[in-house]
Amino acid sequence: MTFVAQCWLAVRLELAGTGIITFACLCVVLQHGARAGDETFAGAAGLSISFALSVTQSLNWSVRMASDLEAQMISVERVQVSGRWGKGAKRAALRREEKDARACWKRAARHCCSNCRPRTRLLAS
Repeated sequence: MTFVAQCWLAVRLELAGTGIITFACLCVVLQHGARAGDETFAGAAGLSISFALSVTQSLNWSVRMASDLEAQMISVERVQVSGRWGKGAKRAALRREEKDARACWKRAARHCCSNCRPRTRLLAS
């Protein structure tokens, strides 16, 4: 995914996470007046804020992984389409290159081997 899209996604996800955390904190503050002396309220308030942070982090991770997966699948689709679309043209081009290479090699071999004679060398003892 491009850098601009990543930045856009990060800002929007952080805004959603901030909203969730703000709502959890607002609920805790509004309930504080009714249950101020209760010891379990403090623990429940901390737990709710902690869960809000955890949900926000999980939401960010899930959306980022889904967008990365989508970008990778689009890349795979592009490779598949280009492979199907260009198969015939690629094969024809490879055949032409092979024929050209064989013809060039045969011409060079004729030129190189025109004055060749088998000889033996005597090894000095």
